[in-house]
Amino acid sequence: MDYMISQKNVEGHGVEGQKKVENTSVLVIGAGGIGCPLLLNLVHSGFKKIVIVDPDIIEPSNLSRQLLYNYKSIGRFKSEEAATFLSGKFPDVQVTALTKNFEESMCKNIDLIVDSTDNFDCKLLSSRVASKFKINCIVGSIYKFQAQIYIFLNQSSPPLCLENVFKRNIQQDSCSTLGVYASHCTIVGGMVCQEAINIVIGKSS
Repeated sequence: MDYMISQKNVEGHGVEGQKKVENTSVLVIGAGGIGCPLLLNLVHSGFKKIVIVDPDIIEPSNLSRQLLYNYKSIGRFKSEEAATFLSGKFPDVQVTALTKNFEESMCKNIDLIVDSTDNFDCKLLSSRVASKFKINCIVGSIYKFQAQIYIFLNQSSPPLCLENVFKRNIQQDSCSTLGVYASHCTIVGGMVCQEAINIVIGKSS
């Protein structure tokens, strides 16, 4: 049964592009507002090897925008609940849940790092580690009505990270403080997923 026939038929993607997607190991940091739609789109795009890093526990206020959880999920680890949900989507998807903060050691055998947290220090660390090990990296964020997506093609270009963009630390409030629309999170999560596909099949510029 070919679940991905529609995607294979996209011009410039094809069977070879889909094979690249399926063979790519993705480390997703943050299973929150952006992370949930991102993860859902990654699985539905054919990514079969996904590691989810998130130490947070699901709270009632998360449910309005974090689409992988329901009221029975409250009090459980986000990464574990997300992994359970996603693993049931397709029979050959391998999803690993890590219930602690991101560490450099988690990047072994990883082809792509995606940071969807709302923690600027974490974004700095993940992009720095990606640069160090020459791993392609995407950093996605939402600030009020703005979306920011940074792409670091560290496998084909001189390695870069967020410190090359921001010369000083930025104090950024969380989504729970500033407010955010569920629809905005869904859009940005989908955009980040598409950038992941573009990187893997060689269309990212």
